[in-house]
Amino acid sequence: MGIGCSSPCCSHAELVEEKTIRPADALVTGQDAFFDDIPTKDGAKLTAALRAKGIGTQGSAEDVAAPGFPALSAGPQSGIDNRQDGKQLQGNEEAVVEQQEEKPDPEQLALEEVRRTMVRCQLLQALASLLQLKASKPQLAVPEDLKRLEQWAPRIRQLQAAQKDPEGQGWKKFVMEFFVLWRRWDSESGKLQTILSWEAKGSLEQQITAMRDAHIAEPLWDGACSDMWSQHGSASSLVRWLQKDPFTGRKIEVILERVFCACGDKEKPCWVILEHSPDVQSFETFSGRWKGFDIGAVPQGYFRSIASNSGRLVEPLGPDRCRVTMMLDVQIPAAIWWMMTDSILTWAVKMGGKSTMKSWDKIIDGWGSSGYSKMSEEEAAFYKDLEEYLKLPSK
Repeated sequence: MGIGCSSPCCSHAELVEEKTIRPADALVTGQDAFFDDIPTKDGAKLTAALRAKGIGTQGSAEDVAAPGFPALSAGPQSGIDNRQDGKQLQGNEEAVVEQQEEKPDPEQLALEEVRRTMVRCQLLQALASLLQLKASKPQLAVPEDLKRLEQWAPRIRQLQAAQKDPEGQGWKKFVMEFFVLWRRWDSESGKLQTILSWEAKGSLEQQITAMRDAHIAEPLWDGACSDMWSQHGSASSLVRWLQKDPFTGRKIEVILERVFCACGDKEKPCWVILEHSPDVQSFETFSGRWKGFDIGAVPQGYFRSIASNSGRLVEPLGPDRCRVTMMLDVQIPAAIWWMMTDSILTWAVKMGGKSTMKSWDKIIDGWGSSGYSKMSEEEAAFYKDLEEYLKLPSK
């Protein structure tokens, strides 16, 4: 949004004739629109019009310089004495020059609009706008935070595709009491690829809130997770907690960046939430600043886990129930590859899933006492956009 010149002289360039009166005179008198109703180019009528505006004939407009303004025609005695108001005039001129010098760069304005879309978690729309801008401006310098849109987009689209049964060779389906599991072994990479789907209590808003501000629910985890915190950036949050590894019993610290993307439309909304450990070298022992987030040292007696890239897609099935589809690739060490049979895999999913679902149900049941209402006030900018997107009534 550029800052244009608001001087009334801009629309009266046709008044230029022999002698000059400068818009500085109008600025000194405080009558910004004093040329607006001058009826003619004729000098005599112009002089009469000036006098009708209460402008005297003593002194001359030439007493005051007005650099940068176009000259305007006037009669021989059409000036005013500006000497007493020199400081005011100078300030007005400097303000106009400053406005002209600070005119925003159209490219920067376009990038800011992309960033605003990104902050509203409309990541695919933001990326489309950014790519269009780059196509029109090949030499465009893209800020680091906006470059992440291109990194996130493939994983977002991959999760969108997981709404349908996976295609391709090697996928096998398992239907369990509460879950549907798809798995595929990738022998080249040594990864176990899984897609897990289930129905969960709670609204879409509750699902997103609990993922973004996970620390608010800490009292409801009954000690299973502790020392939780959340930090927020543009379209992503960094969440942290301490727990025991459910299989080894080892005390671990978990730190995840969660990226939030509003997908679908208002008739059928859904959200994609990406999860991953920060991409920092030697993250197991890292402490410091990363992507605008502050990461402390690993607590004594704990090991920091490194999570594989994962994500979930959340679709509302009604006002208080959602379908969650989670995609997770697990790196399996070669030494235990032979142990990971389908029987062990489905047993692990059942045991871990039931425990997690029980804890989640408790969070939803205790929602009113969890402090999320206060959090929605403290983080009003995010939750106002969320409610508008979901067409929810204001609290």
